[in-house]
Amino acid sequence: MRRPFLLAALCALMLALLPSALAPPRPAAAAPTIAEYPIPTANSGPNGMAVGSDGALWFVETTGNKIGRITVAGAVTEYPLPARSDYNYGLSSIRFLDDIVTGPDGALWFTEFNPLGKIWRITVAGALTEYAVPGAQSYPSGITVGPDSALWFTQNGNKIGRITVGGAVTQYPLTGGSGGNGGRNDIVTGPDGALWFPEFTGIGRLTTSGTFTDYPTPTPNSGPRSIAVGPDGALWFAAERNNTIGRLQPDQPSGPSSGFADVPTNYWAYAQITKFAQRGITTGCGTDDQGRAVFCPERGVTRAEMAVFLDRTLGFGTPPAPASQRFSDVPTNYWAYAFIDKFATLGITTGCGGSEFCPDRGVNRAEMAAFLIRALKKGQLTPATPTFADVPTSHPQFGYVEALVKLGVTTGCGTNDAGQRLYCPDRGVTRAEMAVFIIRAFP
Repeated sequence: MRRPFLLAALCALMLALLPSALAPPRPAAAAPTIAEYPIPTANSGPNGMAVGSDGALWFVETTGNKIGRITVAGAVTEYPLPARSDYNYGLSSIRFLDDIVTGPDGALWFTEFNPLGKIWRITVAGALTEYAVPGAQSYPSGITVGPDSALWFTQNGNKIGRITVGGAVTQYPLTGGSGGNGGRNDIVTGPDGALWFPEFTGIGRLTTSGTFTDYPTPTPNSGPRSIAVGPDGALWFAAERNNTIGRLQPDQPSGPSSGFADVPTNYWAYAQITKFAQRGITTGCGTDDQGRAVFCPERGVTRAEMAVFLDRTLGFGTPPAPASQRFSDVPTNYWAYAFIDKFATLGITTGCGGSEFCPDRGVNRAEMAAFLIRALKKGQLTPATPTFADVPTSHPQFGYVEALVKLGVTTGCGTNDAGQRLYCPDRGVTRAEMAVFIIRAFP
């Protein structure tokens, strides 16, 4: 199984070392508090976690044969899986669910780690679909979204599996691989557009066309277990057997530079992020440990950052500081104070309620639609039939979302089981996605 606590600790350390190029240092925060939320099923073995397209957290219950969902308020819902039909063959009735990820279709995809393993899909409404993995002793484990918008997963037998959102499974043999049976249990998409995963004796790389390369670690049989892409664009991994953290710098494709070390030329939003920087809308999010500028493309956009991006997009550069404070939670010494006031002066925002702006709160896709349409000075559209099943006519941002579709800025986030288009209005927007949306809206 994965070692999420090691990966979380590593990522937290790296992020803590990144200075911000956008905001000045802030006062030390109060000591964090930890809240615990019980799971209704006893001894369920919670493991793996992903943010769903509905804004909730989804997790597998390894031994509970259920998928869990918890809201940020702590409300837990469980979705039981059907009883195993292969139980009569002498196998355990426990499915041993392992890893989970939000797919490009807005559904959650997860693995069942056992000899007759499956890849499962669950919609945010709780509808389940199972897909068999060909071959015996498959034991699917880690799963991720690949650069081709398919789901890629690790499995036994020196193979990596790929499944489309339509359920078509392909397996790629790893000739000479050292993963064997159980050696690889995590997988990520690297900055070079390939799939990377731990092996018993090193790190494996597989291109989407099926070319496999094995990179042995300096210490033989070090036992890498978990892997992640760091903010410096390198692959970082935890090696269990020799008690080390490893770093592997993948080759970057040649070509014109975006100006950011973490946005290679084959990154999916490379062109838009490059334009974003060239127009002076962003200078990035800081520097890496080698002093190179980074953009943090997968980090969520806050409301304060949204104000900065759109003010600059509209040609206001750095606005002059207003004489009086508009929002109670944006004091005059707040790093984006002038930008936020200009954002309000332009009529793009009225705040988040009361006298507050909520500058550090993340922007979701529904809010993003409203901000962009107001910045464009376009009107809302209210067709009789909604474009998206999850943005009905009663949704507060319905008219803004429909206007965004009409302008060609978005096509949604996928479809549901009935084939209806979805927009995922409550899903957060990353910095890369925001660059794409803004460049589309203001070509």
